[in-house]
Amino acid sequence: MVSDKVRTRLDGKWRSLDSRPLHRATVALSELHEALVADRLTRALGSEWEQRCRGQDRNPTRSISGVRASLFAKFSDRARHIGVEARRLVEQWTATHGRRPSHATIVKLRQQATLATSPV
Repeated sequence: MVSDKVRTRLDGKWRSLDSRPLHRATVALSELHEALVADRLTRALGSEWEQRCRGQDRNPTRSISGVRASLFAKFSDRARHIGVEARRLVEQWTATHGRRPSHATIVKLRQQATLATSPV
């Protein structure tokens, strides 16, 4: 854990770090993490991987080859809750604007749904 507060040496005042660059790098860091885990599993267990589609408004992901989609769905309550809220937000946006949102807007709405349905 890293504190977002620092005390300057010059005047002793407390200030916050600018975390915006870290937030912009979140997707890249997540992709790197997944690639490292996949590499480790492949080396240790000989796992094979395949690309898995996650729906029209989501980027594909990699998963271990041979695992049925129904098994993913069974253990993915969190994704289901996010999906329900994201669909509601997209429908609300569509009703307000009279058209379907762009892919970039849908990504932002999914992020909003993820935060809104977070158990923490």
